[in-house]
This record gives sequence, C-alpha cells and structure tokens, in this order.
Amino acid sequence: MAMSTEPDKEVNESLFIQVINLDRSKDRWTAISKDLRALNLNFTRLSACDGKTLGFKSFQHHYDLKKWSRFHHRNPILSELGCYASHIKAIEEFLAQDKPYTLILEDDAVCGGELIGALSFASGHADQWDVLMLHASHPGYQIKVAREEERHLCAFLGRASRATAYLLNKDAAQRILDIAYPAYRPYDWMYNQSHKLKLKVRLLKPYPVSPREVKSVIEAERDHTERSHFLGRHSDKPLLPRWRLPFTRMSDNIRRVFYVLLRDELGKGGLPRK
Repeated sequence: MAMSTEPDKEVNESLFIQVINLDRSKDRWTAISKDLRALNLNFTRLSACDGKTLGFKSFQHHYDLKKWSRFHHRNPILSELGCYASHIKAIEEFLAQDKPYTLILEDDAVCGGELIGALSFASGHADQWDVLMLHASHPGYQIKVAREEERHLCAFLGRASRATAYLLNKDAAQRILDIAYPAYRPYDWMYNQSHKLKLKVRLLKPYPVSPREVKSVIEAERDHTERSHFLGRHSDKPLLPRWRLPFTRMSDNIRRVFYVLLRDELGKGGLPRK
C-alpha cells in the first residue's frame, strides 16, 4: 500500500489536534510544529502546566497521597503532577469543541509521513476503539482486533505506559475526566485503564509516532532526585511497607486482564483470538 502523506479532508475536519508544550520548551515546539506543518495537519498549542513553577500547593487538593504511595511506594514529583494536569486540560479543551475526536501529542513526539495513513486507518475503524494509543511501552500480550495490510488495531493485557500520542472520542474524554481526580497514579497509567473506564482501549501497530531522543521533563526531574545524596534519594519514599506494592499491582492487573478478555467485546467486528 502506498503511504499517503496528505491528510483526508475528513481527518482535518473531524480531528482536534493538540500539542502539549511547556512555555520554556521552545525548541520542542519548533520541532513538532515543523513535523505537523509538513503533513498539512491543523493543530493547536496547549500551554502545559509547569509543575516546577506552580509548586505542590497548587496540586494538593487534586491528588491522593496515601493512594499514590500504595500504588508506587513513592510520592509524586512536580513534573508528574504538571503532566497530569496538562493532559486533563487538553481533554477539557476537546470537550468544548464540536469535533468528534482529538489527537493529543506531547511535544517530544516525532510525527512522520506514516501518521497520515494511521489516522485514516483509525477513522475507518472508529467503532472499534475509544482510546487509541499511537505509541506505548510495555503493553504486554496483544490481541489483533482489526487489520488492514500492514496496520493492526490491538487490544492488550499489560499495564502500558506513555502518553506521547493518543486519540480519544468524546465518550472516552468524558469518562477520563470523571475519574481524573483525586489523582493517584501518573497520567500515562491512568488514561488507558480499560477496566476502570469501561472503554475499548487499543494500540495501533506499527506505532506511527515515536518519542524524540531527548529526556522527558519527568525523567530529568527523577534523575536529579536519584543523583542527590542518600537522604534526598529516599525522602519521597512513604513509610508504607514495600511488600504490599506487588500485591496491589497484581490485583489491578488481574482485573484488567479479566475485563479485556471477558467484557471488552473483542469479538464484535474483530479478528478471532489465537
């Protein structure tokens, strides 16, 4: 199949594209803007919430510290809270639009010509996803539910991470907003919880978007914490016994697997499971 690099008129008319970008990350905005303009895609910049500037007091009523500690055995860092709030802001912006879908991109996303064909494929199979991840890490075992030559739409059983690039419909956006606060896990572990959102969460393979080879703001802040002295490295660790952590995550993972296999309606219009 020839790779299309020109968007359908329908793609621009139906898709609200947002790029989450910190005001201080001008180089990233320049890079991703160049990518998207080359693809003739209409997009808008969303000014990200800067956790370092806002401080913990700005977020203290929006996250559950005890529950966060139970799931991660550490407290949140400012960049994680800023990232979370930025994605929720993007969802609110989308719900105020009359377009049926949004593509949310972080500013370190690399968008090449394959993105156009991927968006057309996603549009043609819009009844088979509510949340569609265009890049992910650690999705675990995958089940193909739609196929078109080299592209596949997949359900997955793992705890996928990354929110570099993903599509949402209106129903998904509203449900994510409904359970967003108080936050108790990073955003990239929250928005794709099919078992809690009761939604069809899918991957698009091969991934049409990849992260740029730069450290994310979250990674940079976490590395700074790890490089500091011993007390600094451990000052964010709660007193909760660590042995509970794997059991907490295992319980969550089992619920996810059961939902995907038994309640996710994989058989409707999809490929048979193997």
